[in-house]
Amino acid sequence: MYKRMSAKDIELFFGIEIPNLDGCFGKGRDGITEKQRVFIHSLGINITGLKYKAQASVVIDCVLERRENGLASIKQLQTIRNLGIKTKTPLQYITKNEASKLISKYLD
Repeated sequence: MYKRMSAKDIELFFGIEIPNLDGCFGKGRDGITEKQRVFIHSLGINITGLKYKAQASVVIDCVLERRENGLASIKQLQTIRNLGIKTKTPLQYITKNEASKLISKYLD
């Protein structure tokens, strides 16, 4: 029902910076772990473009912060965007509850 956001979409959409670690050495430069890969994929995010552990951590931190603040999940935002639902509030700031109501109203 929804197209997965890429890491680049997440970066642009939420105004976060996913570090480019190509050519760098040290902590965080290790490859993305399987646990990170599975978790990010379960969030509805296409992991293409995420090669390193530190990059995955930035995305995960962003998602967990949204969750703690009661904001809509990535899957909810993708559904709203893909259904073409118009909102007064920018998508980045829609709460989980508001997103649920918008989607339910559209599908009824």
